[in-house]
Amino acid sequence: MNVEFNIFKRLLVWSLFLALLPKAYSQDAPFEDGEVLTYELVYNWGFIWAEAGYVDFSVSDSTHQGEEYYHFIGEGASYKNWDWFYKVRSKYEAFATKDMESVRFIRFGKEGSNYYNRDYHAKQDTIYAHFIDK
Repeated sequence: MNVEFNIFKRLLVWSLFLALLPKAYSQDAPFEDGEVLTYELVYNWGFIWAEAGYVDFSVSDSTHQGEEYYHFIGEGASYKNWDWFYKVRSKYEAFATKDMESVRFIRFGKEGSNYYNRDYHAKQDTIYAHFIDK
């Protein structure tokens, strides 16, 4: 499995997990406003272990047009000394109601020579998507 797919997969899984937590948590959320998790991304090639990047996950309370939301952010990058090999700058954002219903998911960034900008809106039983990829 290639390196860029592993980074993408981890960021996507965590962002979706945070955005789509079950409604059971709506009364007593398992996180607090301003909470941040930071991970270091390490590549393993047999006996070689290389610290190559980081990812931060955060949650904050947000208000839009009088409605209260959770705002989840996942942001990751390769360390500068690895940019020559494979440069990554990725950001994922998700908005959910206080009942943990998904409202919006945004993904944008650069991985190697690939650029992406994706925006998904959930309204009732429909999901609207806008893609600008290169």
